[in-house]
Amino acid sequence: MAKEKYHHGDLKKELLKKGLQLLNKDGYEDFSLRKVAVMCGVSHAAPYKHFKSKEELISAIASDVSKSFTSVLEGVMQSFSDDPKARTIEMGKQYVKFMVENPDYFKFIFLTDHHNPILIKDDVFVIREGHPFEMARKCAADYYASINLDEKDWAVETLALWGLIHGFAVLMVHNTISYSGDYLTLIERMLKEKLKL
Repeated sequence: MAKEKYHHGDLKKELLKKGLQLLNKDGYEDFSLRKVAVMCGVSHAAPYKHFKSKEELISAIASDVSKSFTSVLEGVMQSFSDDPKARTIEMGKQYVKFMVENPDYFKFIFLTDHHNPILIKDDVFVIREGHPFEMARKCAADYYASINLDEKDWAVETLALWGLIHGFAVLMVHNTISYSGDYLTLIERMLKEKLKL
């Protein structure tokens, strides 16, 4: 019975953390509450006190990851509300920082198959409500409006901007490049160059 007493104190939080790691490692098909329980060092029954099924835990993991990422982006939107260019640059920096500091989140968000991808139709983004990218899209759109860029070019420019930010994040997360200085200063320089248009 000693196994039932969870020594970390917050089993639900640990189930989310270990469950995320297991999803990234084994994928959806090989994911199970039993495996997560083993990773957490608790009995096979313990996770069911918090989640009724593996689907419920996976849903909670997705929600937790989305909320964490969205919270970072919302902070940027509020802190830089009066300066579209500074807000766009900071959004890029915080995007990269979040992914570098949370590689498990990065893998979950971007290295899984997407059944509901972001759609670009007639040069316009079609994004479901609440999607974190919607904030990034709006941030970029505000900047393009502030410099009077033709609206028909917004989607392509936003995609190019996202490609720059995300590509740099990928290089950092996978240790493809090793930068001796501050990587946030480097992405800031890159973004400033890109936003000269």
